[in-house]
Amino acid sequence: VRNNGVDATVSVVQGAVEELDLPEKSVDIIISEWMGYFLLRESMLDSLLRARDRILKPGGCMFPSQATMFFGIVSCEEERVQKLQDLD
Repeated sequence: VRNNGVDATVSVVQGAVEELDLPEKSVDIIISEWMGYFLLRESMLDSLLRARDRILKPGGCMFPSQATMFFGIVSCEEERVQKLQDLD
């Protein structure tokens, strides 16, 4: 922020949204790495939605604001059989 010359305008606050004590009651932008493995693995979406509802100003932005999941069917009979044998 300082290197880009916006330290008088931009404040960076790091931490879990549930534990944040902000100097302002609301923010213009929320930037969060909420996706984790396979988009939902780390269960951070709930925290992001709570942050949006609690501290994001009307008309504010969240980044990233969307994600796309693609699925493909894959079959590996040899691995499936091996996993079943490992269970025995």
